[in-house]
Amino acid sequence: MPATDVLRIVVRLAVALIAVAAIAALCLWLNVSRSVPLMLQGAALQRQPAHFDIEFVGLDPGVAHVAVELFYFPVTPVFGLTSHYTNIIAPNRIDSIDRTFDVPVRSRHVRFSAPLGLFGIDNYRLRSAVVGDEESAYRLQMAAPEDPSHAPKDVDIPAIAVRDGDYRFDGALALFRLTASGDANPYAYAVNVTGVEAPILWEGLRTLRARVDLAPYALTSFDAHSWAGGAGWKQLGYQLTHAHATLTDTTLTIARDVTVPVPFARECQAPPQFTLVSHEHVPRWSRIDGLWRPVARGDWDAFRRGSGAPAEVSVHFSPAASGRPSLEREEFLEIDCRTAGNYRLFAACPNPHYDSVAVTWLDVVVNASPRGP
Repeated sequence: MPATDVLRIVVRLAVALIAVAAIAALCLWLNVSRSVPLMLQGAALQRQPAHFDIEFVGLDPGVAHVAVELFYFPVTPVFGLTSHYTNIIAPNRIDSIDRTFDVPVRSRHVRFSAPLGLFGIDNYRLRSAVVGDEESAYRLQMAAPEDPSHAPKDVDIPAIAVRDGDYRFDGALALFRLTASGDANPYAYAVNVTGVEAPILWEGLRTLRARVDLAPYALTSFDAHSWAGGAGWKQLGYQLTHAHATLTDTTLTIARDVTVPVPFARECQAPPQFTLVSHEHVPRWSRIDGLWRPVARGDWDAFRRGSGAPAEVSVHFSPAASGRPSLEREEFLEIDCRTAGNYRLFAACPNPHYDSVAVTWLDVVVNASPRGP
């Protein structure tokens, strides 16, 4: 074979290898192995948008339009064309797509449609949807869970159902933020702090129907952290101290035959309801690592009727002197325990708007040592 033919073959092989290497580098650069399937999925999500129908019970009749804001974040970065990075100084909002529009309110309903994904090489997905502006009392924030392919689970309280891409909710604004988290037993550790976003924007969502009552979802609190002092209590680190008693956000430790005013707060106008049981009779729904949770009103009423509070323990509620409830700890409970033991005190506000009630609890540990001189 002539030398020129050999040289020509070598050149062609080199060109072919360079072309293969260039194509492979381009595919790696464009994240082809990951982005192409997601791109096809994004096309399907854009062609079949999710439909939202939110009814606001108690909305001001003067509200004619509601702002809706959609945030889309990239799933697969295209290295070299766009920059996707997350740190404290520059969060990944840098590459987000923000779509804002107004939706008319008709018969208390806010209805709109939004694609869960956008077709394109960056594979944008809907990560957050906000209904209402910063100043509105009806502001709803929805988000995608950590794994957007997983639908939220059904939750008994309040009425939530997830089936075939249809999500239904009926309850309070506070519960909308707490539920749909994938946990069948929603609760919060801090009584007066709720989650901001409900993670319900999963990839299989087709319709979201929510009936949100804007009436306050009344809460009660034994939280000692925000107590400013008074009534003989003194702040000592993370707890309050009183003669023969200490109080944290979870536990009251008190000596036998000692009566102390325990700080208490409520958000309801009606008198709060209390039930105290020995620790072995604590209901299953309160055996969680938290301070409160929503409980079916029927379950709460049945628990109160059948709890059988110990005769050796009495609880007396002292309303605020002004006659008005307040979150500034104007009210107190007096707990008198004549027998040492472990108890749990439950409190709740009547909640006629909803089929559930927010039940708060405080563990009461009574020491055997009697009252001192």
